[in-house]
Amino acid sequence: MNWKNLHLWSSAAIVFFAGIGYGGNPSWFMQRFFGVLHLPLGSAHILRAIMGIYMGLAVFWLLGTWKEAYWRPATMSNVLFMAGLSMGRAVALFADGFLWDFAVALVLEVSYGLWGLHNLRKYA
Repeated sequence: MNWKNLHLWSSAAIVFFAGIGYGGNPSWFMQRFFGVLHLPLGSAHILRAIMGIYMGLAVFWLLGTWKEAYWRPATMSNVLFMAGLSMGRAVALFADGFLWDFAVALVLEVSYGLWGLHNLRKYA
């Protein structure tokens, strides 16, 4: 593996397993991490849809590491994904209050977005 692809590989691994966490067993996940004792069926469906989005993007990012023609679009989608998460997380921190777990996630998301931008410039 080369340094150019490390960003996509590590992003894909983190996002893939986060997706499995959300959607693999949504009731357990929500109870364990958020104290939700009863998860409505519609909420479980939403979490499984999020799992699908996360897994699909992770696969696309991995494809970008294997096929040079997909590297740039995969990296661009990764930057947009991380930027979107960062913006939503920042709004939540200001609107809903500070939580360490989510502050750490915000730092990671901003870092991965900036790393992706750096790679786009460096390997253009």
